[in-house]
Amino acid sequence: MPLEQEAEYTGLWQEFERMDSNEALCAAIVDRVQPLTLNICTEGMMWHKHKVTVDKVLKRNKIVFDSAPEIISKYVRKIIAEASENQYFYCDEKKDDGTVDDNCLEQNIFIKLS
Repeated sequence: MPLEQEAEYTGLWQEFERMDSNEALCAAIVDRVQPLTLNICTEGMMWHKHKVTVDKVLKRNKIVFDSAPEIISKYVRKIIAEASENQYFYCDEKKDDGTVDDNCLEQNIFIKLS
């Protein structure tokens, strides 16, 4: 890759990482929504495989809650709440019958009330 092109792409990547422009912020929000959509379609397959908890997803999507337009933020909260209700997130706390322990679902209260 030519050095000029490398510098340009590196600068764009750094701008994306810092989220210091409207375009970078928009890209960061889309970057958060896409994996949510895929995991909903697969009933949390990759979340379970990689042991992703609801808490981790909430933290990862903080930028959406703080900076996205309200309609997108509400949509993301709804997706996460539904995924939690359907037990799509990983939880290592299981009851004897194999169902998810209520401790893993506590974050759902936060999602619905926010």
